[in-house]
Amino acid sequence: MEEYMSVATACLGNTLLSITSLVGMGDIVTKETFEWLLNDPRILRASNIIFRLMDDLSGYEFEKERACCFSIECYMKQYGVPEQEVLDIFNRLKICANAGPPACSESNKSG
Repeated sequence: MEEYMSVATACLGNTLLSITSLVGMGDIVTKETFEWLLNDPRILRASNIIFRLMDDLSGYEFEKERACCFSIECYMKQYGVPEQEVLDIFNRLKICANAGPPACSESNKSG
């Protein structure tokens, strides 16, 4: 799973989008801001992982017929869990990503 994610998250445009969103902000953004963003901060890595998992989840049913490698398949093989359990885990993550930290803490308490 870690090997897949290291390759799959590198392919996302989220980093480029984050950098380009700073370009028009004027003097608020400094050279240090860009350097920080280019050093792969935790918040950027986390959002890349969430985006990758959400993308894999949305295209999983269609793509599994084509035998594509997805994080869902990697997770099932690495941890020996059934498909539905992985889908449930990823869907909870998707809910957390959409609703923010309060939903994540509530979701983690319930299961």
